[in-house]
Amino acid sequence: MTDDKTGIDRNRFSPPAPPPPPTAPAAENQRRSPRFPIHEASIHLTTKGLMASFGFGRGNRARNAVNLSVGGALVGCGKRIEPGTPVHVRIEIPRFKDTIEGDAEVRWCAASARDTKLYYVGLCFTGLDADQQRTVEALHRWFTSPEYKLRSATRRRP
Repeated sequence: MTDDKTGIDRNRFSPPAPPPPPTAPAAENQRRSPRFPIHEASIHLTTKGLMASFGFGRGNRARNAVNLSVGGALVGCGKRIEPGTPVHVRIEIPRFKDTIEGDAEVRWCAASARDTKLYYVGLCFTGLDADQQRTVEALHRWFTSPEYKLRSATRRRP
């Protein structure tokens, strides 16, 4: 486009448009294993690191376990935990007498839209042994089975 008064092409002197921002792949593409909701589970989550070795931050940071997979877990916490923080997690499901325990890393943390005192924390397991992985796989088969879905649906009816 030329300026009528000067005859100069304005587009030639304007800076180039900035490149589009990089887009992150969809969340479902980042997961290596399917997640499933877990019910009636208790969880204990502690931070690791130098301060924890001196006894600071050793208390349970988790409120509840939301879902689980061989690769990680989604946990509800009362305080924000910075991404990259190493943690130790123990999830107990008394009904099945199963325990999943190991180290993990916080991948992300986001405030709940409904509860200002709740943060959702995405964990990536950093070292579940083969027995623990088999336990998670067995829990996945049960919690996603038609039998479990039927039983849990009939329990919710009035």
